Amino acid sequence: KSTTIWSEGNEGDEYCKVLLSNLDNCKQYKIPLLVVHVAPDFSKNPNFECGIKRLMPVVGYAKKAGIKIAFENINSADYLFKTLEFFTDSHVGFCYDCGHEACYEPDVRFLAKVGHRLFCTHLHDNDGKGDCHWLPFDGAINFEQIGKELKACGYKGNLTLELCYNDEYCKKYTKEEFVREAYDRVQRLKNMIEN
Repeated sequence: KSTTIWSEGNEGDEYCKVLLSNLDNCKQYKIPLLVVHVAPDFSKNPNFECGIKRLMPVVGYAKKAGIKIAFENINSADYLFKTLEFFTDSHVGFCYDCGHEACYEPDVRFLAKVGHRLFCTHLHDNDGKGDCHWLPFDGAINFEQIGKELKACGYKGNLTLELCYNDEYCKKYTKEEFVREAYDRVQRLKNMIEN
């Protein structure tokens, strides 16, 4: 688990070996970017220095391999911001997850703070309480605001949806219809950013 990066013990070391293996896969299959979670488990006394020490060889390996690393916002703005402040290389940036922002850190506007480091997005909706992975515009997230923030930071990359084809959607859409609906929703958000 990614939470183990920040805690003493073998699990964190093993997780970093997984990240290095993932980078090998990225290199082999010509995948230009690896998204990495930086989510401390506050019940296990996370230690920032311990995690950074573990991440340093991972970030260095990615640089040699020509692969970008995007640290994703999960449950701690503080750990994400400090990680991005530590790793200033051009191949290290940010993966913005609007669903995590809404249900874990609703008072933090990540794009306003680190949008200049944005490499990629994980876009989905929720009720502000759980990480539901609904279609955009089906929940409580303000996508008008997100559109403005993405525009303000000059983001020109892909808009990646991170969705769950759950029981409710199965009742409403076939798989093909769900994909078409997802495309329509992301086009709606794209139009907000561009206009």
